[in-house]
Amino acid sequence: LVMLPVEQVPPWVSIPAALIMLSVFGVILRQFIQGWRQNLRTSASQSKAAYLAVSGSRSTSGSRSTSNLRSDLWVDIPLASYTLVVFAIMMAITYGLGKDLTRAPRYFFMLYPTVSVVLAMGLVRRRRWVLSMAIAAGILSQILISYDTTLLKPFLPGQIGRRIAAETSPTTVLITSGQNRYQALSLSYILAIPQTTSQSSTTQIALTEPASASLWQPAIDGDLPESSVLWLIEPKREIPFPSEVVLATQSCSAVGEKISTEGTRQQRYRCGSTEPSSE
Repeated sequence: LVMLPVEQVPPWVSIPAALIMLSVFGVILRQFIQGWRQNLRTSASQSKAAYLAVSGSRSTSGSRSTSNLRSDLWVDIPLASYTLVVFAIMMAITYGLGKDLTRAPRYFFMLYPTVSVVLAMGLVRRRRWVLSMAIAAGILSQILISYDTTLLKPFLPGQIGRRIAAETSPTTVLITSGQNRYQALSLSYILAIPQTTSQSSTTQIALTEPASASLWQPAIDGDLPESSVLWLIEPKREIPFPSEVVLATQSCSAVGEKISTEGTRQQRYRCGSTEPSSE
């Protein structure tokens, strides 16, 4: 129904957004329940009229009521059948193939058409402002999702990519590809780094092996520019990042706290022209 920015935003944005979401949801849910009850009363009266008409006489009005009842069945039966078939497929994938589709709400997208139809059936006889609110909330939510300001991916590729691209110094990003199931995460970070047109900063990206927890010397061809920035990104890293990364002619020290998201860990380093350690 509605999705406003409530993640990775200041409290003065998330709190009002959450209150607006709850208000819109509460109003539309109340109107939906009232509309659904109205539909049930209408269907019950039509069924009763059809039964009386067919049992008493075969009049024209009776035929119309029977036709209305059949038209309701033409909607209800496919809707229920679709829901049952999709739910059975999801359970077969979860328990038959071992791919758990119940761990996140976004995996239930196949049921969204049914939810949309049921919601429309409940709101179709409500006042115009209710429909306008539902449509406006949906359009606004879709715009915010399209611009990556809400319903964010848990590993935040867009946010980390923009943070890396905002570096004013020459930047090198080392991404550990890790196991096969994490390679997609690594690729998502690479694709999420915006291309910059500034001539004062350049971003180089390379895949590398996992970093050790102590002093680490990655194999990098060539020298990095002076006073450059180094980022280490590794999916599902469990051990601490090294406090220092030693390159051919530079030593890079960790700057700031480790950044943790659901999918990856990231650490920023500041590099300076120093003699490499003999250790």
